[in-house]
Amino acid sequence: MKPFAVISDVHGNLEALRAVLTVIDGLGIEDVYSLGDVVGYGPDPAACMELCHDRCCVLLAGNHEEAVLHPERSRLNGPAREALQRTWDQLQSQGLVPQLQGWPTYHQVGSQLMVHASVEGGAHGYLTERDRSGMSTFDRVAGFIEENFVGYRICYVGHNHTPFLATTAGFIHPHEERMAFFAGSERFYVSVGSVGQPRDGDARACFVTYSGDEVRFVRVAYEWAATAAKIRRLGLPEVLAERLAKGR
Repeated sequence: MKPFAVISDVHGNLEALRAVLTVIDGLGIEDVYSLGDVVGYGPDPAACMELCHDRCCVLLAGNHEEAVLHPERSRLNGPAREALQRTWDQLQSQGLVPQLQGWPTYHQVGSQLMVHASVEGGAHGYLTERDRSGMSTFDRVAGFIEENFVGYRICYVGHNHTPFLATTAGFIHPHEERMAFFAGSERFYVSVGSVGQPRDGDARACFVTYSGDEVRFVRVAYEWAATAAKIRRLGLPEVLAERLAKGR
């Protein structure tokens, strides 16, 4: 299988997106799949949409794209809802809102399935290691993989902004000493992390590559301060600027 890259949750962060695509191009990877949430939160949703349209072979719709198209159904709250109007205004002024209507909610390439958030929850469910009460979700996730990963072997998701693998043996976190994982015949839930708003304590953008027998996580430093400055100039919620430096 041809190597490909999977990105997710760009969230209008043009500096992060450009840095990630530069690395992907340097790796000689042609096929790039976006799992959704190209827009939302960040200051450059229109530019990110246009760049992803040019560079990605598939663009999935995330919950933020859904919120732009159907604000009355939006489940967003807090800073996300405050940023939604600014996102809509920018996309509408450049005639980009109708483009979102054609974005699919899932895509499959051979044994590889791609969705925005989870197989169970579409654009809204979360793949997490703990539930709201703090209890481990491992038994439920492992059971779901065993019973439902039929017709596909690896499923890529975004939405939670945190990179990790969910397997039938446990949750596995990439780190500097180990960023690549042998796929073989294993069944994996691959949480690819976020390009534009990481939340795992690492401010660097994150994406994954697949080469036929290996899933690799890649971290990319970018000029987050430039993005934060744009957020402040636009009058978007301060937390959206602050979190970029912390990766939280």
